[in-house]
Amino acid sequence: MSYTQIPDSAPLTVVVPVLSPSDSRRQALTRAAVVRHPGLVDITSVREVETGLEVSFCPPAGARRLEVHEREWSADDVVRLLAPVAAGLAQLHDADCVHGAVTLDRLWVRLDGAGLVAPGIAHGVATDDVRDLVSLMRDLLPAHSVGGDLASLLIMGSDPDVSARPSMARVAAILGLARRRSAPLTSPPAQRRAGTCPEHVVFPPTTPSAKVPRPRHAAPAGRLPRRPTWRMVALIVGTVAAGVLLLGAARGSDAPVVCPATTTSQMPPGQSPDRWSDRSS
Repeated sequence: MSYTQIPDSAPLTVVVPVLSPSDSRRQALTRAAVVRHPGLVDITSVREVETGLEVSFCPPAGARRLEVHEREWSADDVVRLLAPVAAGLAQLHDADCVHGAVTLDRLWVRLDGAGLVAPGIAHGVATDDVRDLVSLMRDLLPAHSVGGDLASLLIMGSDPDVSARPSMARVAAILGLARRRSAPLTSPPAQRRAGTCPEHVVFPPTTPSAKVPRPRHAAPAGRLPRRPTWRMVALIVGTVAAGVLLLGAARGSDAPVVCPATTTSQMPPGQSPDRWSDRSS
């Protein structure tokens, strides 16, 4: 059943025929059910039925099936659509899974134009997914609208030699870079023209800082103080010595003052007082 034939109100399921429980597709779908990426529609359940495996999936809210003929596609539109799909398929390949059916009827598109792909049939090889995605690019792109890496991608991705095709991770990197380059950049003049930027920007007042003079021998900010020099050591020793002397002098002033005793003159023997007084005078 084609995805375009499923009405919006019907459950979104697809039956993948498998032959035996050991079929590689059964194992790949089981692994793919746990892979989550914005470029992949989430698989909600995988169960066995009489004819194979019934895979149920749930597209995100707002997503709808891709209608190719409803609009004119530009190169930027195609890059925006397929860049997330390539990234999701690259993650699927990292999980050792293959999609096997990257076609237009399995593509969904979000409101912002980003695409995502519904579950596949897990058949083929990874380079087949690269070829199918590049074929979608070639069908959607307008003629003579790309150059550089995208043009090289269209050539290498559709190469008949499977070994010459790039990996899906390489494709995702090229499309991701092209998507970032095509994204609109919002500059302040553009914002002002659009009326989303104020005309006058008021900056907060700056707080004046007082300049405090630094002492002559003070250490600069963020630097340890200098070690004491010999002059500082001599000054400290002299100060301590002077303090000791002053302390000793203060203690000595508290002792009683001893005055010498008054001595009286004695007369030599054999002399009279009058003669001694005359001699002394």
